[in-house]
Amino acid sequence: MLSHENLLATAKGHMIRLDQANIKTPITDRHCSFLPMAHIYERFILLQCLLRGTQIVFCPAPEKLANYLSIVKPTQASVVPRVLNKVYDAVMTEVNKSKFKQFLVQQALREQPSFLSHMAFRKVKHLFGDQVKVMITGSAPITPDVMHFFRIALDIPIMEGYGQTESAGAGTSTHPIDMSYGTIGSPVPTVEMKLVDVPGTNYRTENNQGEVCIRGPTVFKGKLSLISNDVLVCVFHRILW
Repeated sequence: MLSHENLLATAKGHMIRLDQANIKTPITDRHCSFLPMAHIYERFILLQCLLRGTQIVFCPAPEKLANYLSIVKPTQASVVPRVLNKVYDAVMTEVNKSKFKQFLVQQALREQPSFLSHMAFRKVKHLFGDQVKVMITGSAPITPDVMHFFRIALDIPIMEGYGQTESAGAGTSTHPIDMSYGTIGSPVPTVEMKLVDVPGTNYRTENNQGEVCIRGPTVFKGKLSLISNDVLVCVFHRILW
């Protein structure tokens, strides 16, 4: 049972994080929505867009996304790793056909974006509409190689988030200026998180392992299960401590 308050708290937490990095309304002028509207990740992104007065265009099918991005020219891209992986694989397949292209891309993928990377990856930037100024990826892990590629190719802040449906998508996110890899950042401003020992296992907090517990206004009220006599019962999830 997710309430409107839960979704609002998630959207607000993400907006606060962007504001803290001075990424404000002009960045989110246009959004191209392609994920299922029932997906919790897409729901809080759409709510955030509505709160900021962002233009929203709905792509009817994922396979049409490339065409829609070129028309919509979004200023914020909210994507899942699967989309980025497909673009990355297509680019690298073409690059591996030529030793010269391999050398060029290796030089372009140095630690910082450069004139060379802008020239080498201009088609990648064009694929996303040329006007994307910030990107958010979530709902699944992304490999460091793919993350590094797009940070250089697009030359924009790319944030990675972690959350779950039970917390309305809220959890952690990386800071826009954080260029490290293999991390999902810190808790968003509207939640508190901690690790709890898991009884009967070797997962202990002193080893930085355990059950991830979340507390805050984003946490759902409970789960609804339909039993044989059609009575709805609420089963509470262990997400509060």
